[in-house]
Amino acid sequence: MKHTLAFVIALAAALAALAQEKMEILVLRHRQPEQVIPALTPLLEKGGSLSGMSNRIIVRSSARNVEEIRRALAAIDTPLRRLMISVKQEEAAEADRSAAEVSGSIGTGAARIATPAPRVPGAPGIEVRRGENAARARVYSSRGRSDERMIQQVQTVEGAAAFIELGQSFPVPLRQTVIGPLGAIVSESVVYRDLGSGFRARPSVIGDRVTIEIAPRQESLSAVVPGAVRSHRLSTTVSGRLGEWIALGGGSGATAAEGSGVTSYSTRGSLESRRVLLKVEEIPD
Repeated sequence: MKHTLAFVIALAAALAALAQEKMEILVLRHRQPEQVIPALTPLLEKGGSLSGMSNRIIVRSSARNVEEIRRALAAIDTPLRRLMISVKQEEAAEADRSAAEVSGSIGTGAARIATPAPRVPGAPGIEVRRGENAARARVYSSRGRSDERMIQQVQTVEGAAAFIELGQSFPVPLRQTVIGPLGAIVSESVVYRDLGSGFRARPSVIGDRVTIEIAPRQESLSAVVPGAVRSHRLSTTVSGRLGEWIALGGGSGATAAEGSGVTSYSTRGSLESRRVLLKVEEIPD
């Protein structure tokens, strides 16, 4: 008798819960189901269900829980914020070169000692002559600097991926040698190589702070090795305030070399630095 009574009570409770269960379709105005379901799922009562289809959310739960989810959805289903992503890539290079050398000839009668003429004829210097004897000393020094700055911008909305790339095709000389029965055959042609610079990004915004996954890259032809490509790549996730420049990274390098001969001495060096900056701004409606 007791077991029968307990069964009847449990069945009545289950039927009462089933009677209280409610299914409702909530229409989204701004967001997609996959954007709001993760935030709504923790609010769902045990035994309830939540699914999405097109621009609708289907909720099956108690009437009280459905109303709670409806209020939460109203706070979440807001217009996506439009964003402008700017990436600035800066590069500065300095190069200097200096050389000093002496030349001339000196002797008596048939005996004479001479050194080659200077390799930099236009360089400033001094020359001393006495009869057929002459001595020259020259000094050469140069310094150059180049600055390159590139800013790229792309518009997107929060949570969406963005991509931009600007490029150019460069002609590259190609020389091929084929060994055949009649000997070597050399052919020369020109091929075009596509080089580009740009970035991929995916921003997310909470309040006035942005977190962004970004991967910028920059390619250019080498000024030292013909046909070679200089490539700079970076991939990171950073966080900062909207409207502020955020440093993503950078690098620097230096080279130095010197040479000397019997009557000459030369040095050369270069310094290169590079940095990448990011800014995300909200575009007002």
